Amino acid sequence: MPASAAPKRMMTQAKNATQHPGHILTGGTNHVKRRTKAEKAADKQREEEEKEASKAAIQETHKCIAAFQKKMQTDQAAACADAPKPSCPCPCPVKKAAKAPETTDLTTAADTAVEHAIRLIASETLVRKLEVNSKGKAVKVPHTLNKSSGKISGS
Repeated sequence: MPASAAPKRMMTQAKNATQHPGHILTGGTNHVKRRTKAEKAADKQREEEEKEASKAAIQETHKCIAAFQKKMQTDQAAACADAPKPSCPCPCPVKKAAKAPETTDLTTAADTAVEHAIRLIASETLVRKLEVNSKGKAVKVPHTLNKSSGKISGS
């Protein structure tokens, strides 16, 4: 294989090997700007003063809140002391309701029959036959319709 056919290895240009792109920002000098001991002490002192001022402001706020709470307690105590005590209400006589005028037996019997019929329909209970009990009154024997099977059952 000829020497010219061998791939060339990529290399940095000789001119760029000693150059540093960051030197443009620092003005060409090779050192980083650092704080002096005096500057560092002044910064530390300023930070401590800021912390102390913040703590003092918090303490002042707590004092204001405590004073406000104390004032509220005294105001509430004074309001409770000045408030009139509730007295027991006087008993009022309760009037009995006036009796409704009596209706005839026929209308009350009709009303009860209608109410009973409504209850039977609402409960899906139907009357199959009437029987007479030992006292001579008519008793209704109910039967029900099973909607799912369609059969009538008596009880």
